[in-house]
Amino acid sequence: MDLLHLTAAELGRKIKNREVAVTEAVKAALARAKELEPEINSYVTLDEAGALAQAEAVQERIDSGELRGPLAGVPAAIKDNLCMEGQLTTCSSKILSNFRPVFTAEAVKNLQKAGAVILGKTNMDEFAMGSTTETSYYGPTKNPHNLMHVPGGSSGGSCAAVAAQECWYALGSDTGGSIRQPSSFCGLVGLKPTYGTVSRFGLIAYGSSLDQIGPVARDVSDCAVILEAIASHDAKDSTSVQRKDYDFTSALVCGVKGMKIGIPKDYMREGLDPEVADAIWKAARVLEEQGAVIEEFDLSLVKYAIPAYYVIASAEASSNLERFDGVKYGYRTESSMEAVFEAAKLVSPQSGTFKVETHRGDKRFPLTSPEISRELGARLLAQYPALNVDVHTPQAAVYVDIRENGFALVFGSYEKGVGGMPVSTSGKGLLLISGGID
Repeated sequence: MDLLHLTAAELGRKIKNREVAVTEAVKAALARAKELEPEINSYVTLDEAGALAQAEAVQERIDSGELRGPLAGVPAAIKDNLCMEGQLTTCSSKILSNFRPVFTAEAVKNLQKAGAVILGKTNMDEFAMGSTTETSYYGPTKNPHNLMHVPGGSSGGSCAAVAAQECWYALGSDTGGSIRQPSSFCGLVGLKPTYGTVSRFGLIAYGSSLDQIGPVARDVSDCAVILEAIASHDAKDSTSVQRKDYDFTSALVCGVKGMKIGIPKDYMREGLDPEVADAIWKAARVLEEQGAVIEEFDLSLVKYAIPAYYVIASAEASSNLERFDGVKYGYRTESSMEAVFEAAKLVSPQSGTFKVETHRGDKRFPLTSPEISRELGARLLAQYPALNVDVHTPQAAVYVDIRENGFALVFGSYEKGVGGMPVSTSGKGLLLISGGID
């Protein structure tokens, strides 16, 4: 039996009927992930030992009759911005590369109550800021259907894992399309629930008034089943809504006869790919044949949606991300604060190059001798011992801005890089002193 082709609900039924053991399903998913992960990179953390331990515990609860739900024993993956107690939760950022929360997100806890087996944490755009899953500190995720294509983002790891059959479903987060867009790219069904339906407690926030946790699955039925499991009122989330009804599956068999479905004219105009437009109208015709009423309408305020989104998202992200300063948790350098300020002012850590603000051309003037340079460099190194610079054999050069009369003195072995900027050739950093000339 090929378990990997089953939907989450189908696998859940087989586990419930004792046709498949939970450990069998978990081992199948782990084997698939080990085979494909070197290329796809869906996961930041794949917890093999933890998943197998969960599988045994869940199987016991199923056998005892404690767990009877449709997701009991079905392996799932969790986006890496959802906290899990003791589990590495990085937001795909170096800043949180050592962060292990002391609590579990409410949506994840609800899945665990339903008997889900969590396989691991999935890759994403760093801090959920992106739409391709290429900005992760742990490398980009590939689209399983075509490794030359992106899976979308920011929940690209969750969507790629489901599409690659490395799990049966996953949770993602959606601020401005981060579940829906990658689900589309990967040929899946993704849902952003109505705001407040799913608790945001334990979600590392991007835009608090926009973020929602939602399911990624292979069909609509799975999404409805998963949403029933994760939706709940939560006193720990002040924006959580107390719904009268958490039944999302019964409507699946009601049909669409008499249902009015609106298509905004504004979305179907210039800028929409013809293939996408054609797919939308084909879907509309199918619904119409089933008795739905298709109606186009004007959504005149839609032109303000993107500007409003960027104002709100940028403001809220600035507030939410200011906490990642290394004081209470997250990445913290061992250098002195003085060295950090000096390095932050002078160095680009990604490339190792120096930023010379006063440089306008490539004129160079020997305004100091190597001996003076060496002595000055040694004094600076003594003052800032954390700077990783070789000042004993410096190539000292001065860049002069004729208009501003500024200079920059470089210490360390370097060569001329792009735009004339000095690039280290010794494997160590460079030290830069800038100033003015009277």
